[in-house]
Amino acid sequence: MKKLVIGLVALSCLMGATAAQAQVQVGISGGSNGISNFYLSVGSYFKVPPAQVTVIRQRRIPDEQIPVVLFIAQRSHRTPEDVMVLRNEGFSWMDVALRCGLGPDVFYVQTTNAIGPYARPYGYYQKYNKKQWRRIRLSDDDVVNFVNLRFISEKYRATPDEVVAMRAKGRSFVNIDQDWRTRMAPSPEVRPVIKKQGRGHAYGNQNNYDRNQGRNQNNNR
Repeated sequence: MKKLVIGLVALSCLMGATAAQAQVQVGISGGSNGISNFYLSVGSYFKVPPAQVTVIRQRRIPDEQIPVVLFIAQRSHRTPEDVMVLRNEGFSWMDVALRCGLGPDVFYVQTTNAIGPYARPYGYYQKYNKKQWRRIRLSDDDVVNFVNLRFISEKYRATPDEVVAMRAKGRSFVNIDQDWRTRMAPSPEVRPVIKKQGRGHAYGNQNNYDRNQGRNQNNNR
C-alpha cells in the first residue's frame, strides 16, 4: 500500500512538473508582453477600456477570439455579455452572429491573396453571388481568421494581403500584432553631438597666430 501511495505521489509530481514546463513553453512562444500588447491593441481598435477586454478574457474566451466578441457586439449593437452568453450556450461563432442579426457578409474582407487558412472560406464567397452569401456557413476558425484580419489590417493600415501571408506561415495573431506594433513604433530621436572648441582647435590656433604676428610687427619697428 505504501509503495502504491509513493508511486502515486511521484506520478503527481511528474505530471505537475510537465504541466509547469508546458506553461513555461507557452509563455516563451506567446510572450507575456506580446499578449499584453495584443489586449491593448484590441481595446484601442474597438474603442473599449482595457478592463472590458480583461472581463472577456476572464470568461475563458481565448485571446484570438476576444476580437470576435467585440466585433459581433458592435456590429449587432449588442453588449459583449450578450454575445458571450450565446457562445457559452454552445453556439458556433457563425450561429452567434446569425442570432445577433448578422450574416456571413459582415466577415468578408477583400484580398487578392487567399492562401493558407483563407483559401477555403474565400472559395465560398466566390462560389455564390453576393445575394446568396447567407448560404455560407463559416467555421469558428474562419470567423476568427476574418475578424483578426480586419482588425490588424485596419489598425496598422496594412494591406489584407500582407496579414494573410503572415497568417499562412502559421503565425498567431498575437505574434502578428506584435510584429506590426514594432514596425509602427517611432524611431528613437538621434541628436547631433556638438563638440566644444577648446585650446588647440581652429579658433585657438588662429588667435595664437594673430598674437604672434602682432609681436613680430612690433619687434620690427
